[in-house]
Amino acid sequence: MSMDKNIWNSWPFWILSGYILIAVMAPVIANDKPLLCSCNGKWLMPGLFKSEARKWMLAEPDSCTFEWNTIVGYGPQTTDAEGKFYSKPLSRSGSNSIHKIHWLGTDRLGRDVLANLIYGARTSLLIGFSAVLLAFMLGIPTGLVMGYYYNDKIRFNVFQLLFYLISGSIFVYILFYFSQFLKTGHFAILSIMTFMVVVIISGILGKLSVRKYFLPLDYILFRVIEVRKSIPGLLLLLAGLSLFSKPSAWNVIFIIGLLSWTEMARFIRAETLVVKNELYIMSARSMGISDFNIIVKYILPALMSSIIMLGCFSIAGAVLMESTLSFLGIGLPVEAASWGKMLAEARDLRAWWLAFFPGMLIFILIMVLHSLSQKISTQNNTLPVT
Repeated sequence: MSMDKNIWNSWPFWILSGYILIAVMAPVIANDKPLLCSCNGKWLMPGLFKSEARKWMLAEPDSCTFEWNTIVGYGPQTTDAEGKFYSKPLSRSGSNSIHKIHWLGTDRLGRDVLANLIYGARTSLLIGFSAVLLAFMLGIPTGLVMGYYYNDKIRFNVFQLLFYLISGSIFVYILFYFSQFLKTGHFAILSIMTFMVVVIISGILGKLSVRKYFLPLDYILFRVIEVRKSIPGLLLLLAGLSLFSKPSAWNVIFIIGLLSWTEMARFIRAETLVVKNELYIMSARSMGISDFNIIVKYILPALMSSIIMLGCFSIAGAVLMESTLSFLGIGLPVEAASWGKMLAEARDLRAWWLAFFPGMLIFILIMVLHSLSQKISTQNNTLPVT
């Protein structure tokens, strides 16, 4: 399932690359501070570094002899100097400078729409790519294990079963209690460490000389996936975000990733069931190659095209979910720029540009991701999960 290099030269790939480039270069494109200036004989870059931004703000305005400003002279939270609210596109802010033109107008607080669109791209892509990466970390190993081992290859003893029940109860306690007091990053690290300890202790208990039973792994995990699919994702997302005391983009990433892994596991499981019956996989198994090497060296590379295809669909879904939450005013901090927030401000129908431009960017991004995924799917004759 190798991908044709022409896919990376197609128009969806280049448009997606443009989105990513704008998101990464957001401070260089839109900023209310100069990128480079000379103040009191010192060269500063206040638009890129917070420490130098403080020095620039403390310096006297007349002491700056040179300033190199961005194309858009506004940040996402910068308000119009003359207090112009709902300014139409191409309006000026009392200055003839090209840097002070509101190319796409302002919102109800006088913030520049173009600057918020640029920084909103950073928010959407950060959440989309990070949430899908987390879902991949959970869903791909689970799907590979489900498809390869099925129900008749993993054995366990009574001590391992008791340990799973106790450790599972402890993890649920950590999930609902410590999430209130720990930051998202610390909570994720604690969860990973807990999982590693469970795996190590389970391996030790598995070496005990007691009667072992077959573990219907595929049956159990598939029932878990069915239960997850039976509950609306938005409902679970709202319930998950309520566990965190402070809104944060990382909270949204964490919850979306936890809710998305089941679909990826189901898809990878189906692909693994097909690939593991190929002759070269059966030959590798008959030669005594370990299961881990077969999965990592033979099965996983064969699924890379399908994984990339699924990732494009998943990123589109995560971006749309983030926009939905922002439209509802949930998940992100107040100061975070988001396309969904801009659409929410357009509900009073006083500024058409607040609905048109962010809506168009969301539409184009999702269309590009779906088109790229369809190209990969058509080449490899695989069907996307919907």
